[in-house]
Order: sequence, then structure tokens, then C-alpha cells
Amino acid sequence: MDNCLLCKNAEATQTNSHIVPSFLGARIFSYDGSGKRGKDIAFTLTATRQKVHTGDLPSTKYEELFGEGSLNEDRINELKVDSLAKDYYLCPQCEKLLAEYLESPYASFLKSGKHIPGDISLFFWMSVVWRISITKVLGDWLSPDVEECMRNYLFSYLEHKKLGIDTKTIVEKMPFRYKILYCPEYLSNDAGFVNFKTNETHDSAAFICGDTAVFIGIDSNVNDFWGLEGYLDEATSNTGIQAENRCIVPMEPFVDAKKAIIQSFVKGKIEYERNVLNQIWAKHISGEMPIELQNEIIESIHGEGLKLGDRGEMKLWPPIIFEKMSNYIKEHSQNP
Repeated sequence: MDNCLLCKNAEATQTNSHIVPSFLGARIFSYDGSGKRGKDIAFTLTATRQKVHTGDLPSTKYEELFGEGSLNEDRINELKVDSLAKDYYLCPQCEKLLAEYLESPYASFLKSGKHIPGDISLFFWMSVVWRISITKVLGDWLSPDVEECMRNYLFSYLEHKKLGIDTKTIVEKMPFRYKILYCPEYLSNDAGFVNFKTNETHDSAAFICGDTAVFIGIDSNVNDFWGLEGYLDEATSNTGIQAENRCIVPMEPFVDAKKAIIQSFVKGKIEYERNVLNQIWAKHISGEMPIELQNEIIESIHGEGLKLGDRGEMKLWPPIIFEKMSNYIKEHSQNP
């Protein structure tokens, strides 16, 4: 058992530790807009995989998302494993500190809109970004030096809170600042999603979480934020001294940002899939698979060939690939 990645002292025995706090996930991914836990459908998309997580869905929802015969008890249990949670990277004590001093207060703030101290907001968002980075769950991460700097300040802050020691000095010395963009209309009009990316030097991170976009780092500049850079220029930098300041963003830029993110991932995913198909062709035939056959297979897998929830399951692809390859070889052997 490795040691906890936050305190680096106790054993990391905590299971199902949320990387993106569950109250944020419930707001973003509930299929009926209720924002309740257990009613979520989440797709985690990277260039090499598509992972689906579901809560307790009604049978009609399973039928809508997954093909007949693709679900069995083992797969249903796999689907219930939260793709934004992880086992054995924190100890129970650190998990408790994060929940008590950061997650619970911030969740209450989002629900009630009541005042919350700026230091709690700052360290809450830093804790989320740090966890996403160290677990690499969303396919990008900060540099090891930045991760360690965040960890030091985060752990020191939580220890001070636990012991009842004033945290003012830690907040004033901490080099990280963040800007936050908020689109009030988004979740009631479009599908929720999450995305995490770092800048070229991996010392700053951009995190979009449903109707909220956060940029956090030592440097207050950002060169690429899915078209939202202009709003970031207008946003106030949150230092943890004052209450969180959000820049309100209209619906259209957030929708455009989502489209840009999806297009970027689709491009990377298709490149990965073409490479897989070429490897299959080289193993059974020789050389690279003809591009027209690649296109036909990819269109089938992501179109009518598989339902939405099954498209990331590569173990479901072989029958489609075999059928398309067999038809192609047969057709071209008859028409040399």
C-alpha cells in the first residue's frame, strides 16, 4: 500500500475518493436535471478511451444508451464505478479534511448563495485541480514541481484549519491565483461536461466543469482557453483574501467552447483508432488498412453500428471490424 499523496505519511487506504467532488458531478451529469446523486450519466473522453459512468438508471435509460446483449451483471457493476473517483491515493484522514474544510462549505455556498470566505474558495478549487492532475484522470497534468507546490500549501492549510491556527499567512504567501467564469443559463439548456488542460509549460491549468470554468496557476496569463480568453481578461483574479469573484459569461461562448473541446478530442480519438485498425490489418494482411475501409469502420462504430454508451467499449468492435474487413476483401478479390 502506497502512502497518501496529500500528507505523504499515512497509508492511502481510502476507496472511492472523488477527484471531482460528487456534488459538482451531480449538478452536471444528472440525466433528469435534478442535480441529485445516483441519477448521473457521465462520459469521460480522452484520445485513447471513452469511459461511461452511470448511477441508478431506470431500465429505459439503459435501453436508450446500450445495445441489447451488451450489458450483463459484470458490466453494469463496471458502469457504476465513478470515472471521476479513485481508490488508494488518499488516506481517510486527508479525505475527511478535504470534505470538512473545503467541499462541504463550498457545496453549501453553491446551494444557498450565502457568503463564503475567499480562502475556502481558493483552496477548494486548488484541491480539485491538484487531484485531477496527480491522478491524470482527464488526460493532462501539471508539472511535478507545480503539483508538489500545490500539495504543500494545500496540506499546510488543512492542518492549520484542523488545529484551529490562523491561515492568513499561508494565504498571503501562496503563489496560486484563480479566475472563474460562470454561465448561469448553461446547465438548463445544454449537456454538462468536464475538461482539463494545462498550458505549454504545465504550470497553469484550465478546468471547465458544467457551467463553471476555472483558470488557476502562478501566471495570470492564458493563451488558449477554448475561445473564452476574452472573458478571462475581464475576470478578477481571486487571491483568497476577498470573497470569490465570478465573471458572468453568456450562453453562446460556453456552447462554442464545448464544441471546440469535443472536436479536439474526436480528432485525437480518430487518429488513435486509425492506428489500431492499421495494426489489425498488418497482423492479418500486411501494410496499412485502406483509408476507405478505415472510414467505413469508424463511421459504423460511431454511427449506427453501436449505441452511444457502447462506442467506447473496444471489445464490442471486433464483430463490426470482422464484417467490414471480410466484405472489403471479398469485394476486392472479385473485382481486382
